[in-house]
Amino acid sequence: MKSSAEPKQNKSISQDIQEIKNNAITSYNMRANSQAYHESIFATLETNTSITDLSILRLVDLEQKGLIGLAKVLKTNKSITKITLRDFGAFEGEALAGIAEALKDNTTITTFILELCEIISSDAHAFAEMLKTNKSIATLRLATLEIDHDEAIVILKGLKNNTTIKTLDLCGSNFGKGAQSAVAMIEMLEATTTLTSLNLSSNNIDVEEAIAIVEVLKTNKSISLTSLNLSGNNIGVGGVKAIAEMLKITTSLT
Repeated sequence: MKSSAEPKQNKSISQDIQEIKNNAITSYNMRANSQAYHESIFATLETNTSITDLSILRLVDLEQKGLIGLAKVLKTNKSITKITLRDFGAFEGEALAGIAEALKDNTTITTFILELCEIISSDAHAFAEMLKTNKSIATLRLATLEIDHDEAIVILKGLKNNTTIKTLDLCGSNFGKGAQSAVAMIEMLEATTTLTSLNLSSNNIDVEEAIAIVEVLKTNKSISLTSLNLSGNNIGVGGVKAIAEMLKITTSLT
């Protein structure tokens, strides 16, 4: 039976690599270890055919430049369907941009999760361009990101042109902060035709923005939301009333 694996202190690099080469595991959690370890794992993952779930966490010993190896994996590996990148702070160099570029033509990744990271301008633009062309990602989670409103707008514009994402989770990332971000959010929701689940919790959305979001969700007949989360925002009584009115006519929503 295939299982999951994650590095342990008493486990050698060679043991990890052998498990991946033998296609004996379906998920792998990369944690802190030497740079040589990560380079070897990425090289082995390029030809692995069993792992579907790959998580990469930045701890003390993981150099961010090592993520360039992940871009190579995304261009050749045909089994991984879920990628999680968590707690990287600011990405150095072209690490995240390289991953976004590789995802443009990737056809196997269906879930992409980015959490507790800082997004700078070049990363946001590369990610937005990927969202315009990628045809496989159905679940996207961009959670608890350190992101300025300019970068948020860039990503929202990329999402506006996406035609595959069904579950969108932007919780805790300030995508609704500021008038321009709110406009970009509304334009994205007006254009989307695929969303079924939307999480905008803790995004500094105010009453007027909440009402506008609810109104556009009511009028966009191309989507059928089953889940909407606006908790942790300052939506006030007006926002609550707007949601209540939407629930009267949207039976699928929870």
